[in-house]
Amino acid sequence: MSLDIIIDKLLLSLKNELNKEKNRMFIEDEILKPMVHKIISQVYPYFIGVSVIFLSMFLFIMIILILNIRIFLHK
Repeated sequence: MSLDIIIDKLLLSLKNELNKEKNRMFIEDEILKPMVHKIISQVYPYFIGVSVIFLSMFLFIMIILILNIRIFLHK
């Protein structure tokens, strides 16, 4: 029996066990959800910072556009 056959059987068995509803719920509730919550809580400040930067750039572009239009119309 070659190593490839053993690995294939092992992976197939692992796949079957992971697809069972009980095991899937355990993985989701005990492993994935806490990891996702931790990642989101650590990345959250960066989302706010990037949003503030884009909002301020948009606001500055609108102010520059309005000032240029006022200058153009007063000539």
